[in-house]
Amino acid sequence: PIWFARRHDRAAYAEMSAQIFMELGDRQNAAHSLLSLALTMTERGDQARADALYQETLGLFQATHDEFGETFSRTGLGLVAAARGDYATARSHLEQSAVMRRRLGDKIYLTYSLGWLALVAVRLGDLAAARAALEEGVAVRRALGDEGGLAASLQGLAALAAAEGKAVKAARLFGAAEKVRERVGANLPNSELVEYHHNVAVARAQLSEDEFTAAWAEGRAMSLEEALDDALVVGLPAGHV
Repeated sequence: PIWFARRHDRAAYAEMSAQIFMELGDRQNAAHSLLSLALTMTERGDQARADALYQETLGLFQATHDEFGETFSRTGLGLVAAARGDYATARSHLEQSAVMRRRLGDKIYLTYSLGWLALVAVRLGDLAAARAALEEGVAVRRALGDEGGLAASLQGLAALAAAEGKAVKAARLFGAAEKVRERVGANLPNSELVEYHHNVAVARAQLSEDEFTAAWAEGRAMSLEEALDDALVVGLPAGHV
């Protein structure tokens, strides 16, 4: 399988695989091979190539009535649109992928769509929509026992807190998420680093360095459930809380 190949060979294997499947007239498997190539381009930061590939796979999946594959194409298109700052387009694709994944019962990947949908909603200033997506994602991940996923949810809730002007809470949640990721060995994918550093910077800009460092350390000392309870509290006033 392509994803068991060495990282620098994956693109070549995916391209060869897609070409072979197309020659055989197997458009569905060709689309899955091109999707693997698109994911590799996303991780490499080649957003233009990734966008073109996601568009191509979307057409192939729709033509072959492969809804599961289509959800990945739409999520990928949402990510590359967000990377270029086109948050309205990103939101449209991510909302469609979430709707389809709910219908398919694809709970694990639903949480991924919801997480990115929340970050895009924060960028658009729709904080109510961001909170709704994050709370849905937390509920699903709690039921699945997905601690790595819950760390991502904490990061999303931290970004939301920063946007709400609750910078201490945001820094605390970022610290808690970092600790969980370290404990379960869930490193941040390259495709998420830019958005992550942006949201940390939003929180940091609202605090002194001492305040930020202290809140981050406080979060690292929290258990996962303590951090989630802290994150999901609503109704606190804006400011450094």
